[in-house]
Amino acid sequence: MSKKSLNSRTLIILSLIYSSSVSYTQTPLNVVSEYNYHQQNPHSIIEIDGRIYTAGIALTKDDPSNRELFFVEYDQWLKPISNVILKEEKGYQTSANNSTELLHYDGKFYKGCHEDSFGPNGHRLSYGFIAQYDVTTKEVEYFHKIQDTTMIDSYIAPESISLKDTGLLTVLYSTGVHDLFMQTFDLSNNGQLLNVKRYADGLYNYFPGKLLTISDFSIALGSFADKITNEYLGTFIWEFDESLNVIKQKIISNPLYRNHEIHAVVDHNHDIVIAYNEHEGDFRTARPLAIKMDSDLNILWERPIGDPIFLRHNTYYAEVVESHQKDGYLFCGHDGARDSISEYRGQIAKLSLDGDSIWHRKYIPFLEKNQRAADFEHMTQSNDGNYLVCGSASNSNAEQDSIYFLTWMLKIDEDGHIVLADTSSNVTNLEEDRVRIFPNPTSEWLYIEHDDIDELSYSLYDSQGRLAVELKNLEAHTSYMIDVSTFHSGLYYLHIIDSHRRRQIETIVIE
Repeated sequence: MSKKSLNSRTLIILSLIYSSSVSYTQTPLNVVSEYNYHQQNPHSIIEIDGRIYTAGIALTKDDPSNRELFFVEYDQWLKPISNVILKEEKGYQTSANNSTELLHYDGKFYKGCHEDSFGPNGHRLSYGFIAQYDVTTKEVEYFHKIQDTTMIDSYIAPESISLKDTGLLTVLYSTGVHDLFMQTFDLSNNGQLLNVKRYADGLYNYFPGKLLTISDFSIALGSFADKITNEYLGTFIWEFDESLNVIKQKIISNPLYRNHEIHAVVDHNHDIVIAYNEHEGDFRTARPLAIKMDSDLNILWERPIGDPIFLRHNTYYAEVVESHQKDGYLFCGHDGARDSISEYRGQIAKLSLDGDSIWHRKYIPFLEKNQRAADFEHMTQSNDGNYLVCGSASNSNAEQDSIYFLTWMLKIDEDGHIVLADTSSNVTNLEEDRVRIFPNPTSEWLYIEHDDIDELSYSLYDSQGRLAVELKNLEAHTSYMIDVSTFHSGLYYLHIIDSHRRRQIETIVIE
């Protein structure tokens, strides 16, 4: 199929008639699922031995005032296989998004969480814990409750966990009095507690965000503020030896930096890449920022992620991973922009090793009449050279079925394109590959992806010339979906119209 420019006159590219039916394996891997909970919000994702696992918060229907930790197992096509929740003490609320990591060791997963409640006098009751999920038995239970091993009498929650190949599990906690707290466990020796350290002083409040493991030492990152005024002072980066002694420190004190949440990754060169936020002197405007440091904690570069301009809507990146090809870094997160399709959406960007922008894209989980709201929480490399992303999507039918938030799963390739389960499915590339339309033929969803072309509009007509769907003035760098599951089978014509009213027509087969 030849490609034609959007500058061409009105034309029909080609009509393709397929005799074969669309199989399940041609489904784009952009899936929304629910497990009969009021909420199912995943915050972590990992792939092990051909199975995909997520963990997050579930608001159960049997006790709608109590959130629980839940785990879900999927097959390679993102189809749920099983799910389980960890029943906690009644009246306590689980917050499973404290630590986004979901770590695997010897057939078990580990996830950092905390539970809190309020007594009759308003006193906050809280405990942090590590949950353990057994891959074979599908059972989830407590691995460790921090209040069982410390006398700290305040709110305490695990913010991040890290794991070495030897089975050494390290946990970074925050406390209600804004100290740092760390513990290490030996998973190879029945989870034995090896070390406990607390870091406090009378000058600063510490807000830990991320724990990284590099060779035989660990690095903790977070923000800190004045103890008296609570004025933001900057970001701290501390390096620890295996005994949890601080051996190196770095401070980033740029007053224009503000971290929504600090997330970071260690790459193959032991360099550290941090997902950050910055403003321009006005807290109403901000943009996502990446900072790269070498192993000596020297800053190598600072670059904006995605759109380089400062925006008034809430936009941030919640996770960063190194690319499979080791040629850059991928970030996933939340874009607060609104258009006629979505209230807000998930976004993913890729930077080069030198911080140059390679691409950035925005995604929505599906398209219905009501506006959608969705975001990404976590991302991981998949075993097939692609990337798995998880997040949440609000349910437009919540008033009818009392399901408020759904689990959203996505698989993308190295270029940020949504992956088809069957790579032989037809993909139409237009305008020098800046517009992609797939799959074709289709029976459920029609996807439209376009890169840096803004204000495109799409109109889908049936063979009788009747308008079936119309999308106007859509945003660049965004993937859109059209639900065609209720359409009659036959030929349809997708009109692609740019901001100068130039038109291109693509034939779509709906089965």
